[in-house]
Amino acid sequence: MPPVVVDACFVAALLTREDHSGFARERFQAFDDRDFAAPALICWEVANILWKKTRRGELNAADRDAMLDSFDELMIGMEGATPSQTRRLLILSDSHGLTAYDAAYLELALRREADLATLDADLAEAARAEGLTVHSPFA
Repeated sequence: MPPVVVDACFVAALLTREDHSGFARERFQAFDDRDFAAPALICWEVANILWKKTRRGELNAADRDAMLDSFDELMIGMEGATPSQTRRLLILSDSHGLTAYDAAYLELALRREADLATLDADLAEAARAEGLTVHSPFA
């Protein structure tokens, strides 16, 4: 089975209560023994999501720490980017109107010939346009 690239929105839905948490949890369980991958930037994106939820009073520090432990337990293989990969993600960003951050997930999924799990409708659309299998609540 191909690996699954997961984005920060998908992971945040696993860790917290989001609109599509049910979808993310069901899909995650269905992935069974598949390997997970993400660009290293997922750490900063997940941290920022948890920080915002803490500032808004949706989480306390203890809950946030527990969620970070759960994030670590997901065993997501995180990859940095080389200049040539960065060039490719910018091409994808330009051609699909994605942020460089979102294009990083797309570039990794294409390079690894992986599925993509996302809760971002624009990223899901771009991944489908590139011929990837996409796990998203957005058709």
